[in-house]
Amino acid sequence: MNWLVGLAMALQVGGFFVAPEVEGREAGASMMEIDLSVSAPPGGSVVAHLIEPGGRQQTFALRERSSGRYGGVFEVGRIDLVAVFEALDGAGIQSEPARLTDIGLDRALLGALPVAPPTTASGVSSQTRGWGWLGLAMGAASLAALALWALPDKTEPVAVTDDEPANK
Repeated sequence: MNWLVGLAMALQVGGFFVAPEVEGREAGASMMEIDLSVSAPPGGSVVAHLIEPGGRQQTFALRERSSGRYGGVFEVGRIDLVAVFEALDGAGIQSEPARLTDIGLDRALLGALPVAPPTTASGVSSQTRGWGWLGLAMGAASLAALALWALPDKTEPVAVTDDEPANK
């Protein structure tokens, strides 16, 4: 199963660069600290180009942490940057662009999505389920009140004369 994940990641960012990963932490109201890493053939030099969609580009050098694993820790703005890895070996091999959220950055860190509440087995949170029951109870009470209001008043006796039939 691990080789399947590795193959999928290799296809995602290009065959030369494998298994990109990113972890993030808050570094302020508008900044985050990311730990970005990627696997490439050992002994080379690798840089990461972090690009704002439609905006500026920052280039960071990645150091070789272990044989064939390059990485670095950087402080960037809290947006979903696009990462492109490049080998500085004279050939200029670059990876395919990949968004940080596609390679592991938590979307809640960007502030775009709130952290989701834990869900029950059916996929509905207990808080949502509680509001659903309250809505059902309010609907039933409203229908009962409408039925009582719409019922005819049967407190007055109906007078029957000989000229009129008893069943109207």
